[in-house]
Amino acid sequence: MHRSNLDCSTSDLGHELPRRLRAGAAARPPITDSKAADRRGRGRPPAPRSARERWRRLQRPVNGSSCGLDVALPFSRVGFVMAFPKTDVCDFGWPAPDFALKGVDGKIYSLADVRGPKGTLVVFICNHCPYVKASIGRIVAEAEARREIGIGTIAIMPNDTKAYREDSFDKMKAFATQHRFNFPYVIDETQDVARAYDAQCTPDFFGFNGKDELQYRGRLDVSRITLVPNARRDLFDEAMKQVAETGHGPVEQTPSMGCSIKWRG
Repeated sequence: MHRSNLDCSTSDLGHELPRRLRAGAAARPPITDSKAADRRGRGRPPAPRSARERWRRLQRPVNGSSCGLDVALPFSRVGFVMAFPKTDVCDFGWPAPDFALKGVDGKIYSLADVRGPKGTLVVFICNHCPYVKASIGRIVAEAEARREIGIGTIAIMPNDTKAYREDSFDKMKAFATQHRFNFPYVIDETQDVARAYDAQCTPDFFGFNGKDELQYRGRLDVSRITLVPNARRDLFDEAMKQVAETGHGPVEQTPSMGCSIKWRG
């Protein structure tokens, strides 16, 4: 599956050092003017000496957020400038990897167990991310609507639960109960499934047709943390309905945005 550039992908956080970052260290010209160097460095922490240290700094949570909204760019006068992770563009026809994951109900679920006659939506979520909390009610409501048109749904929690205890299995159970999940909520303890799907953030939506071919890799709707009233429903109205009717997703898709997946170090 295609990986996007560093400015819109966090699929490799804590996993591998992007070539773009290594190349950037070599390509950046040195600061030769001492006054410019002083101005440029004022108010900043000491510059990291290696590309690997710079990458570690990019992964640190910003302003104390447990969400790790991941890329902390240089200081502005009001603090950090933040870039939020987005998903890659849809790789049409990419086959859905199978899985066998434990659900909060104690059952093991595979792709066949959740596949609908017209397709399947696989969504990566977690309990603690503000983007998920802001959208989970709509995700659940639309799952029922998708079922009526033949689309099955499963939610996968991929985060490192040792580092993020809010995403523990017990708290997954409580989260599913609180929001009245009408689809399986499973844990990816090894993170192998998240890597196989090249999942990048929560929430991250993968819409497949009845042949398990990827047709949608976009957002739920235009809302992020704050609900936009009467917003068009990208995922349901413009994507999965079309997938159910024709087997093909829309050509134009807007990437999902959210908190990075918390990979094990």
